Amino acid sequence: MTTQHDNEFNFNPQQNIYSVVFKFSDYIVTYGQPWGGVTSDGGKITVKAGRKGSKECAEWFKDYVSSDFSNMIHTVGGHNLPDNLNFAIKGTLTFDNQDFEICLGQGHRESTGENNWHLASKSIVADPDAKNGVLKNGVLGIRLLQNGTHAFDLSMLSFVPLTLEEIKHAITRYGPILRFDPNERYLMCSIEWFLEHSQLHDGKTGKVISKPTVAELPIGPKEEDRFWLTLDSGARGGNVTTAKAYVHAYSPSDKSYTDLQFFFFYAYNGPGTLHLFTTISQGDAGLAPLGEHFGDWETCVLRIDNATKSLLGVWLSQHDSGQWFEGSELEQFYRHGEQITLYSSHNGHAIYPKVGPNPTHESDYKLVSWFLRNDTDNGGESLDCSTRYELVSAPSVTEPRWLDYPYRWGPENTHTEISPESAYTIIYAALGKLSFLLPFRKEIAGKILSSIISQFETEDLNGPEGPKQKDAWHGKYD
Repeated sequence: MTTQHDNEFNFNPQQNIYSVVFKFSDYIVTYGQPWGGVTSDGGKITVKAGRKGSKECAEWFKDYVSSDFSNMIHTVGGHNLPDNLNFAIKGTLTFDNQDFEICLGQGHRESTGENNWHLASKSIVADPDAKNGVLKNGVLGIRLLQNGTHAFDLSMLSFVPLTLEEIKHAITRYGPILRFDPNERYLMCSIEWFLEHSQLHDGKTGKVISKPTVAELPIGPKEEDRFWLTLDSGARGGNVTTAKAYVHAYSPSDKSYTDLQFFFFYAYNGPGTLHLFTTISQGDAGLAPLGEHFGDWETCVLRIDNATKSLLGVWLSQHDSGQWFEGSELEQFYRHGEQITLYSSHNGHAIYPKVGPNPTHESDYKLVSWFLRNDTDNGGESLDCSTRYELVSAPSVTEPRWLDYPYRWGPENTHTEISPESAYTIIYAALGKLSFLLPFRKEIAGKILSSIISQFETEDLNGPEGPKQKDAWHGKYD
């Protein structure tokens, strides 16, 4: 027995979408099943038809986009490439005068007994899992997100980058507040202040310029290690009164967001700290000179939706990697209005969303455990990036010359290294505080050294590259 059903599907408008219209043009239904036509009311589409799956309907649907997986998405319970569909329809879907040609089909999952829906369009760019995607039309797009088995939620996307005024407004609205540990000895400074306390060395000619200006920095193709900078020993503490965030607005042409990259510069990076503990005792070991180097660049990225101007996500640099925060994860940040609060770790300046030890490189062996400390706390200096910033790269902005300085912000070909023997001595001495571990100290020290030494070997070049030479500048966040 065949039965005609009212099969309802919904396109639910969310952010910045004010009208949805569907105009039906063609259909297929499984042979022998009833057909009563299609009606639509805004984003609600009702297909009056029977429900029996067939390969013919599925092939008709898939042929619409030549079975291209990247042009098809589905609701909960659907398949990436459906083998059977009850029926399928074609038509024009219009959002706020933006037209998209689509094909919509209904499937069925035996395991749950539920029907589901599939959407195909040559305008769709599907996510890798085919559950969600974007209908793209030039510089505008519609984000489609699964909402159960019978609906997609819609939000407007814009592939038009933020204008200069919109960028400045977003910085004022969301610019983070960076807080420094109260015991921090190595604070931020401006590029100009750093240069006033530096010497520029030319390894080819032997010339040394004391207190070089930005105009005297070499730019252009890098000649291996020809130039380098050295810093006055008394300037390692920086000068936070001159500090500012250097902001780059990164807008990839194929994305609907703009990344506001906040680069923070420190004159010097301090040594690391190792925390060791057992069930009955614990202690810290200073790792100087491990972790020390001249110049230090850290980064925070705020991802802004081009259409809604809302904050989508935050990325924080943390030593040789970083961490993304999106959606509900953004609730971890303390807010001052719409500004988020960030914390710079003691000595190492890795950025975290909260106060605490922020342990990394955690490990254990026998009776002892350890980690590297990245302490953050309130009570120190702070930098409000909504007001203390310089926009160094954005539409209609002339980039400062120092951005094209291709050499390191410190000595070249010099490592703040420590020999394995010296590092072993430091850790061995720290373990000496845990006297009951005496029989295992040498063995445990070796395990600790092997677990942390790679961190410093990769980090401790005596002078980092500038923002333009970093992957983050090009939208590559580890």
